[in-house]
Amino acid sequence: MYFECSYRVPYADTDQMGVVYYANYLEYFERGRTEMFRAAGMPYSALEKEGLFLPVIEACCYYHGSARYDDLLTFRSYVESRQRVKLKICTEVRRGEELLVKGYVILGCVNADRKPVRMPEHMAACCDALLWDGSEKKRQFVEVENIYPLKFAPVYQERIWGGTQLTDVLKRELPPHAAPIGESWELCDRGEIQSRVVNGELAGFTLSELVRRYGRDLLGAKAGQLDRFPLLVKIIDAGEKLSLQVHPDDAACQALGNGAESKTEMWYILASRPGACILAGLDSQFSRNHMIDLLRSGSADGLLQTHVSQAGDAYFIPAGTLHAIGAGNLLLEVQQNSDTTYRLSDWGRVGSDGKMRELHLEQGIRAANFVNRASPRIAAAVDQVAWNRKITIVGNCPYFNFAELRLVEPWNDDTKKESFHYITAISSPVRIGRDDRRVDLAVGESVLLPAAFGAYTIESLTADKHCTVVKTTL
Repeated sequence: MYFECSYRVPYADTDQMGVVYYANYLEYFERGRTEMFRAAGMPYSALEKEGLFLPVIEACCYYHGSARYDDLLTFRSYVESRQRVKLKICTEVRRGEELLVKGYVILGCVNADRKPVRMPEHMAACCDALLWDGSEKKRQFVEVENIYPLKFAPVYQERIWGGTQLTDVLKRELPPHAAPIGESWELCDRGEIQSRVVNGELAGFTLSELVRRYGRDLLGAKAGQLDRFPLLVKIIDAGEKLSLQVHPDDAACQALGNGAESKTEMWYILASRPGACILAGLDSQFSRNHMIDLLRSGSADGLLQTHVSQAGDAYFIPAGTLHAIGAGNLLLEVQQNSDTTYRLSDWGRVGSDGKMRELHLEQGIRAANFVNRASPRIAAAVDQVAWNRKITIVGNCPYFNFAELRLVEPWNDDTKKESFHYITAISSPVRIGRDDRRVDLAVGESVLLPAAFGAYTIESLTADKHCTVVKTTL
């Protein structure tokens, strides 16, 4: 199988002509294989704790084309061969389907004294699972009756406002990055950005490939006829305040054109720093015309309702709602499968190139709903539970439903072929599935239960059996 991850080229990687410097591709190879090992459950840090190190003893690049600033690249890595003390890993750098650079490195296995050592059995088994001969025909879909809970590798996105809570709170090991990591795309079917399965027989398949192969058996009867996964799920790590933005609804998309996609979303606060706030929903004291005048003059402060962030709170953000995520928030975001955002203000911030980021003022004003002044906040329940409790947070939404499950004993559920169930562990590790088709989730991890999976159980892996998870469905 092979593993893919995405990377957008920053200015720092390019020369004066805006072309990626030739030597940077070796660093790209390292990014690709590092993420491949991490997704396979064998991060470099774990190997180093065992006293095993993998120095490069040979490297080779073949150049077919050039990457440029702001290109979205895909690094495709796989193990070509494995010996007792050597490992050959190939990486392709692609822009869409265009192959730009292909090459390989040969790694040697050494101990802390730099002496060659035989590869441990668990590492050898992991590498054998990553072997690929260049033909995707080796990968085979499983029959629907054998489908199982699916885990996906996160796709990390650099953002100038990114924070550190993915590491500090969720204990994730992040890939090397030139700018802060602000978003982890947990479940994504967006053309060139694809979530890829990392467990079981379907490991290596993209979410798009699963949708095409399984259709309603994956999505459920409620999905109707869809050619892609209907939702995009992210974890947002805000080290600084995000821009003031708005997303269009269907009517605004039709009026604005240019490929605009409607987006309704919601947030569930996973953790927050002291003083963190959410800015969402319009303040009722301003008229529509006055708000438009303020936006055009650059005086956006004070337009939005301000809410103190608390873990467990949620916010429902229908299309047309002006909003900004404050600094210090770590949140789970569930949204329509859209990436259309109109930035109305960036609070005077400049990007990595020293210039202010582009605003979309006129489009944003046309997309904004100036009539809705309701509070988007859904406060967390504060009472303690003595038995299993389901709290519906977003219900009757045409795009998704979202519930919090507070459990004191195992929870039995069933997809009933109506919809997939996407479960995220919130408070403690959990085990999900049935019989021999079960997966374990650490805090902040998620699993997709296909609609055809049927009955399953969620159980805590802690001694007191208490746990909180959230469930997203159609």
